[in-house]
Amino acid sequence: MIKKIIFLCLISCTLLVLCPVFCSSVDATDYYVNKSIGSDSNNGTANTGGSAWLTIGKAISEAVADDTVYVMAGTYYETLVMSASGSSGQPITFIGERDGIDYLTIIDGSDDKGSGWVYTTDSGWGYEKSYEKDCGYDPMSMMIDHPTESGVRVTVAKWSTNQMDGVATLSQQNVPGVMTRGVDYEDCDETEVVWPAGDPLYDDTCAPILFWDGPSSWFGYDTSEDKVYMRILDGGDTDPNNRNVRTDDGRGEGDAGGINGLDPGQAIEIESQSYITISDFEIRGSRIGVFMWRVDSHHNIVEDCLFYGGIGRVQISLDAHDNIIRNNTMYNGMESYDEYQPHPFEKYASLTTDDLTEWYQIGVGQNYYTRMKYWAGDSEEQKGDFGIFITGAGAGNEASGNTIYNGSVGIAVNDVNDVLIHDNTIHHMVNQCVWLLEDATNIHVYDNNLYDSNILIRLQDLDKGDCSIWVWGNTLWQPRYNGSIFYFHTGTTNTPTTHTTAWFYHNSMAGGHGSWGLTEWIDDIGGMPNFHFINNAVSGIDFTYSWTTNELNASTIETFGFNWCGGTFNSLTPNWINGTSDNIDAGETLIWDGILQPDYILPDAHAAIDAGIDVSANFTIDSIEYTGPLPGYTGGYFEGSAPDMGAVEHMDGAPPSNLSGMTGTINGAFK
Repeated sequence: MIKKIIFLCLISCTLLVLCPVFCSSVDATDYYVNKSIGSDSNNGTANTGGSAWLTIGKAISEAVADDTVYVMAGTYYETLVMSASGSSGQPITFIGERDGIDYLTIIDGSDDKGSGWVYTTDSGWGYEKSYEKDCGYDPMSMMIDHPTESGVRVTVAKWSTNQMDGVATLSQQNVPGVMTRGVDYEDCDETEVVWPAGDPLYDDTCAPILFWDGPSSWFGYDTSEDKVYMRILDGGDTDPNNRNVRTDDGRGEGDAGGINGLDPGQAIEIESQSYITISDFEIRGSRIGVFMWRVDSHHNIVEDCLFYGGIGRVQISLDAHDNIIRNNTMYNGMESYDEYQPHPFEKYASLTTDDLTEWYQIGVGQNYYTRMKYWAGDSEEQKGDFGIFITGAGAGNEASGNTIYNGSVGIAVNDVNDVLIHDNTIHHMVNQCVWLLEDATNIHVYDNNLYDSNILIRLQDLDKGDCSIWVWGNTLWQPRYNGSIFYFHTGTTNTPTTHTTAWFYHNSMAGGHGSWGLTEWIDDIGGMPNFHFINNAVSGIDFTYSWTTNELNASTIETFGFNWCGGTFNSLTPNWINGTSDNIDAGETLIWDGILQPDYILPDAHAAIDAGIDVSANFTIDSIEYTGPLPGYTGGYFEGSAPDMGAVEHMDGAPPSNLSGMTGTINGAFK
């Protein structure tokens, strides 16, 4: 192997003067890491005992632009900090080994804390039936072996030190608690339990949702004693000494600790390095799987990886820009998700049912919500858990093609501009699938399949204004009577200097409790005058919630035109929808009943076919002319006389394309 070749070319010039010309060429090198046979004293150039390296860290210290590092099967207990950059067209590439869909190469940034746990019934704080240990630090995350699957680890959630007296909550007994729409839990006298209790999520009567059903394994750190306390209530053996406990202490964070209020700790850190590609790894065992930050972190790609455990999968911060997170699978991995997946708990207010399974799932959904948002997240959802968090970053970051499920927040963006979020499948989230916070400008959310979570898309802090959002071509489903499709939030009654601009077009919405959820102060902040809803198909229960109906009026938003609206929500439908702006008020008619996730294909001869307006050119609604094209749509994106309402164009005789495992042709596919 020749790494670099330098030629000294002596060229005869006029007057016999020798003119040296230096000609260089750099060969790309393949390196190999194999924990079974390697040694860091080798040269790394072949997958043999005499050549392969033992650790990924060694490969990081040697690889330069255009090199590829192949990491063979095995679990690598390392925290990795990238120390060199690639270049445009010549990235440094790290590739794990896979066997079909199975990930054989695992990066685990945790420490072994699997022994020495001491059972305690009362250490002075009432940690009844819990275990304690001095781990030597305040762990950022914890994982334990699944009780029935060898080698599979599951997440133990951590209580925030600012909520619920920290680990003191471990003393709670597994008894039914009062289920309310708020966040407070109280002990419940089991003799008071009546089932069904009218409306158990909204009444003050007891509902038999056991305290530990849902998030059933927790730990916390007592700063006064420098001890970690944990309790396992589910999954067989509750003794952590038998469960291979592993924790991490935030190594590898450099001086990044506490960025945006988040604790440090990552398996892979990319600080001020660029053109690095990471693919085909299973990444676990740290608070954050991959963390990239600072302005010189750009054009990095994380793709085709499996992330689980910890509190976050990928975070991009502090001006890092033009990075791509694509085609990864991400989930939290909490043990209790085997029995109860996260599920919407906000429900249709007058719903009554004898379906105990449905009621119980709703109640457990609130258990998840209360604990992941308030107890683990300290009132901020992303602190409890997230799939991808882009915050305080530069422009041009992209999250696409990822599958994210069983967590708190799927994708969150905050204090950032020019972000693309597309072609992701996100479901069973405790809080939001996509969360757009303050200071988010030029954010494009399109062609995503979002479903079965408390809120699918949430716009935060509209009272602060000055954001610009584009949402199109998404397919959105909630179980019938449960959860919000969109939720629009304002934290105060203050009118912003510049209202947020948001465009929602060619989206298909089915099921749910409310298609729109709004805080009570929307009218107080001056409504949503720069919001536009065009060419959407709404097939749900309520258009909005009963307590916010009065907040909707003709001046609430600027544009509501060419939308198909049907469902069992006549009494909660704003009157300005009916028959205006070429909307179709279908009354109690549904396209999709919401019982199961639909394919979003419009039935033949449906009224929404050819009933939209062409957004690929200038268009006029209610005598207001808008400049086209809207992002995502170019001329010819529909067949017939006009585009269909909704996300899926009805194509006569055309073969269906894939829609995240379903069938249909997405409008956005024609851009």
